[in-house]
Amino acid sequence: MLGGKVKQSPNDLSAPGEIRFGAVVVGNRVTRTIEVSNRGIGPVSILSIDAEGELSPAFVLPQPPPSKLLSGDTVKLDFSFAPTEAGRLAGRVLLHTDSVENAELAIEVSGEGVYPSVSCSQRLDFGRVVLNLDKVLRITCVNNGAVAAQVQVAGTTGRDADLFSVGANLVSNPVEIAAGKSQLVEVRYTALRLGRADAQALLRVTGAVSPDIAVQLTGEGFASDLVAAPSCLRFDGVSPGGHATRQVIVYNGGSQTVTFQPLHLVDAAGVFRIVSVEVEAQEVPLETLAPNASATVNVEFAPRAVGSFRGTLVLHNDDPVNSGLEVCLEGQGGGPNLLVRPGVIDFGRIATGMRVSTSLFAMNVGTADGGPLVIRRVSVDDAHFSVAMPQVTQLLPNDAPAVIEVEFHPDEDGEFAATISIESNDGDQPVYSIPVRGDARTLPPCDYTVVPATLRFGAVQVGASAKLVASVRNTGTAECIFTQVGIEPGSDSAYSLPDGRILTVSVLPGDRITIPVLFDASQAGDHQGAVQFQVSRPAAPNGRIPLVATAFKGCLMATPASVDFGERRLSCPATTKSILVSNNCEVPAVISSAAVGAGSYTPGEFTVTGLSTPYTLQAGRRVTLTARYTPVDAGADGAPYEIASNIQALTIPLFGKGATDDTRTDRYTQDAKPMVDVLVVMDNSGSMTDKQDHVQDESAHFLRYAMDQGLDFHVGVTTTGIIPSAGSWTRCPGGVDGGEAGRLFPANGERPRWVTPTTPNAEWVFNQNLEVGLCHWDEHGLEGGYLALSSPLVDHAKAPRTSLPNDGNLGFYRDEARLAVIIVSDEEDSSPSDPAFYSAFFRNLKGPGREGDTAVHVVVGDGTCGVVAEDSPRYMQVARETGGTVTPICMSDWGAGLAALAERSFGHRLRYPLTGTPTSGVTVTIDGRVVATGWRYDSGSNSVIFDEASAPAPGATIELRYIPACGT
Repeated sequence: MLGGKVKQSPNDLSAPGEIRFGAVVVGNRVTRTIEVSNRGIGPVSILSIDAEGELSPAFVLPQPPPSKLLSGDTVKLDFSFAPTEAGRLAGRVLLHTDSVENAELAIEVSGEGVYPSVSCSQRLDFGRVVLNLDKVLRITCVNNGAVAAQVQVAGTTGRDADLFSVGANLVSNPVEIAAGKSQLVEVRYTALRLGRADAQALLRVTGAVSPDIAVQLTGEGFASDLVAAPSCLRFDGVSPGGHATRQVIVYNGGSQTVTFQPLHLVDAAGVFRIVSVEVEAQEVPLETLAPNASATVNVEFAPRAVGSFRGTLVLHNDDPVNSGLEVCLEGQGGGPNLLVRPGVIDFGRIATGMRVSTSLFAMNVGTADGGPLVIRRVSVDDAHFSVAMPQVTQLLPNDAPAVIEVEFHPDEDGEFAATISIESNDGDQPVYSIPVRGDARTLPPCDYTVVPATLRFGAVQVGASAKLVASVRNTGTAECIFTQVGIEPGSDSAYSLPDGRILTVSVLPGDRITIPVLFDASQAGDHQGAVQFQVSRPAAPNGRIPLVATAFKGCLMATPASVDFGERRLSCPATTKSILVSNNCEVPAVISSAAVGAGSYTPGEFTVTGLSTPYTLQAGRRVTLTARYTPVDAGADGAPYEIASNIQALTIPLFGKGATDDTRTDRYTQDAKPMVDVLVVMDNSGSMTDKQDHVQDESAHFLRYAMDQGLDFHVGVTTTGIIPSAGSWTRCPGGVDGGEAGRLFPANGERPRWVTPTTPNAEWVFNQNLEVGLCHWDEHGLEGGYLALSSPLVDHAKAPRTSLPNDGNLGFYRDEARLAVIIVSDEEDSSPSDPAFYSAFFRNLKGPGREGDTAVHVVVGDGTCGVVAEDSPRYMQVARETGGTVTPICMSDWGAGLAALAERSFGHRLRYPLTGTPTSGVTVTIDGRVVATGWRYDSGSNSVIFDEASAPAPGATIELRYIPACGT
């Protein structure tokens, strides 16, 4: 055809030309789903699906769809392959249609029936084992076939089958072995009888031609006067950087003194250590052991990385029977690691006869190596408390915590203390202890009042986040106890307690408790709910405060829609905030009244001026009000500022907290298991050849740091290039000629654009992603990082106005993770905005209170590099202002430099911002203990920054106490 349009066929049916089932175990069935699409303009029916010629019955064909395929429709068809014998099978299937132009569609089908092929060790000989001790060896099973194989431990047989146990190390039975892989199956021989022992371990390979495998087992039990128990010292999962200690007992049951050679370890990895030796309870070297005497050898396992480790404790001596005494050592680096929070439970004081409960949250902060964390038992050693096993008892890393309910139910007066014990397969802490305490007193019935009786938020504009306060006052003459203060189940999800649930609180006569309530007006409509609590009043133990609010979209609006004055000290001047009321309606708004309504506050604490009623606010105009908060006592205060008009009602909730204590405490909890995103911004200019090579050379060690710690990480790379550099002396890879403009490299998606712990060949992928090319001349490192973490890239899979598919960064950045930005450049930054702009962006990226969760580290010319690199004060300023580090790009030891960056990027959180500006010093406590060293206060970022070696432990509670300047 010369010119003109291509004519679309009325019936244009398309389907894959072949279906390959590959290798399938004989007796199994595999299904493949294909899509058949009508790309024409008219309807098409598939009349039948038939074999062309002879087709093995191993191929199972689908029925034709009952309905016609209209233009643009797609139907899915399931084809199956279920071989009954070994061998390759193939054929052709025809789809018959009512299409005049395309009456038949041919599909080639092929598959191969195979039998699993697994070979295992033929024999295990345990040799001589001291009577009543045991020894472990391993059967090696190798899958020599083309498909995964299921291997099942079927038991043991033979004369001495009771002396052998098989498969204790398997996480499941049967266990699957991938093609070309192997599996170790543990066999334990316990020498309970003297003399030779014979048995067979029975294994079964599902679907194999000869499914049963018998492994010959032999051993010999012999009597010795000198024994060491256990014969093999095992350490379950111990986290890298942690340690665990186990004991070996050496006993001389003979009549002669035994003399020992110096004890030593065979330990290629250097992870085992003899901590101490005690002979007859005295810490002395094991040189001799008298008859009927014993010695204790304490061995420590301290892995530095994830993995399995083995060693030997050598106890050679002059015993005539057991002179070559040795104990095998086995340890798993990584694996399950139990962390329970909170670390202490204090129920405070409640009335005798009351019941109060709270929860412990058990987490697996270890690694996937070694299988799941298994919670085996939960107990408490005092009858005034009770605990319940969690519903979930097996946890993988990053699973939601298991919830352990704890209740205090005293039936007598007194102060009670107990220990909750949580037993698990955590290698370095098999029994996790949580102290719990509570105090019970017999009290008369409580008299109290609630103000206001119903907490009414009024008409709040959509988008507002409003706080009000209910107060509960003790109006009687005796102490009142309130417990379990929280949002009532079934309440609208728009309500929450911003200060959290109140477990127990004692209120003396005349005093009160204040309960702030947060209303999230994100959804228009009426919202109902309640605050519930229990009180020391046996005749009426349950209390309730109804919650009522309306979220609306109106044209009479306030900015801000609610006012939170925060915590204000009585010793500081009153605080004021401006409120802009705008009439966006088409008619004048006649405001008939405007006043602070009923709430929980002392008269005069809240005042609003600037609006005298009646007041007419013309369409399109606005009026500025001034709200003032002058607290006269400690505690939360709240009230609605209510505006009534001819158009609509408008409520502006007012909230503040009075404080008599000039000291403020900011509280943080250290990450249980760091979740970290790392963005590397690499200079892609021509002078970076050797620097890029250095970074790539050390990239595996950088990533290995995170992998060895079992961390949850995302690591991506972008460049300092903003616009393409096509036509330069060299081309950059990645599909955009060096103009990534914040897009993660490679923008064309030829490889994964960021790596995670589960990325196949993650180290190689990261190394290749660092090879960004040398085509550019204009370095915009700060702008590149800013664009990578900003909309539209950060929240879209596809970047706007580009030709590449899926070149957005959606999924890389996680709001809940900490963020490290690492910029590597030998030229000064040329980004369009001032460095202060970028510092503010990175500091505020995570939101209020999380300024310390983002840091910018720079590897640049720092003034010491001479001609090697241009000085980079812009980069250095942003690093300083975000709590990052400056590393000279002319450093001689790139391995040490990047190792330090890995520790700063992937390590536990070190920087904790203060919510106010301290007027003098800061007191730091970790889990209630004052810490005077290992940290510093940085006035530039108004943060406490810990040294690397002094980082708070996972789950630790950090408190920063100081006197803030008024107004901060």
